[in-house]
Amino acid sequence: MAEIKDDQETLAYNELKRAIMEGLYPAGYQVVERTLSELLDMSRTPVRSAIKRLEAEGFLERGTNRRIYVVLPDERELMDTFYVRMALEGMASRLAARNGTEQDFEKLHQLIGQMEKSADSDDEFGLYHLSNQLHQKIISCCGNEQLRRMALNVYEKFTVYNYKILHGGQRGRTSLDEHREIVERIVERDEDGAERATRKHIQMIIEEHSKRMSKGSGARKKERLSVPWKGETVQKKAGRK
Repeated sequence: MAEIKDDQETLAYNELKRAIMEGLYPAGYQVVERTLSELLDMSRTPVRSAIKRLEAEGFLERGTNRRIYVVLPDERELMDTFYVRMALEGMASRLAARNGTEQDFEKLHQLIGQMEKSADSDDEFGLYHLSNQLHQKIISCCGNEQLRRMALNVYEKFTVYNYKILHGGQRGRTSLDEHREIVERIVERDEDGAERATRKHIQMIIEEHSKRMSKGSGARKKERLSVPWKGETVQKKAGRK
């Protein structure tokens, strides 16, 4: 029974986080435990646990009225943090090229292979998850504990924007090429090249984000919150509170 509960909590967590990442639940959206429980066809206990996890990660915030809302950084904070991420991850890649083990490098190659399969099957959400794992692996094998903690903390704040930038168009395939270049430089222990490739990758993310902001993309009229373990899809209004 405990395993079933844990599985449901993980599923609720992943689905709610995806809804936030895709913009289905934008900043200011009120998350209602009962509604999510009905939508996901599970008890409120795993949903409550999933909400607490997302609160701890900074995606949700409990207001003075005890209601729970989606919270995201504003544009200035976002751009400031982009450049912090560039500096930290650039250094992490440099140190990964210096300190990484053969086992670390094998894992990086495995992740690139999995990303290629996701890209070939147009699995954007799968590609997003694997991209996260790749960045986190690079950071984790840098050999500097203080840098690892800071870089992971900053990176995790970006997951929602990483998905939005990867989502749609050719950016997913282009991003894969950039990730492949980073891994090649790390595995070859090319410290300068690894840092340069990482900074270039994040600069491309900044440019893509700026381009999308300038276009002023409008809100989609309808969004879908899928329930993958049941093979069902539920239509929801974007931004409805």
